[in-house]
Amino acid sequence: MSTVAIVQARCGSTRFPKKVLQKIGKLPLIVYLYKRLRRSKLIDKIVIATTNNEGDNALVEVLTEHDIPFFRGDENDVLSRYYYVAKAESAQIVVRVTGDNSSFIVNQEIWRDNWVKVMEKRQQRMHAQ
Repeated sequence: MSTVAIVQARCGSTRFPKKVLQKIGKLPLIVYLYKRLRRSKLIDKIVIATTNNEGDNALVEVLTEHDIPFFRGDENDVLSRYYYVAKAESAQIVVRVTGDNSSFIVNQEIWRDNWVKVMEKRQQRMHAQ
């Protein structure tokens, strides 16, 4: 069963522009989040879904610099970005993560694998019906 974490991230927030690029220690938030997600034994692939807006070029540069997989799509259609990533990765389970989710970074040990387990159980129930 293929489990893909898709992290939606962009730099265009009006409340806190470029939040995903702010550093926590020496790393941008998005890189830190990616490294935390990689610790999961239940997530097979992690992809950052960002926009093809010019304002997200700095984000793409950081992702490229750190060898983090990403997808660029329509800024106004988050669902299509998830759809195209899930389809390209043949995902059976999609774990939705927001790129500026600092609570995940703090509580990631509890959240990460437990959430995937919940999704796997739902998937099994759906196939049993």
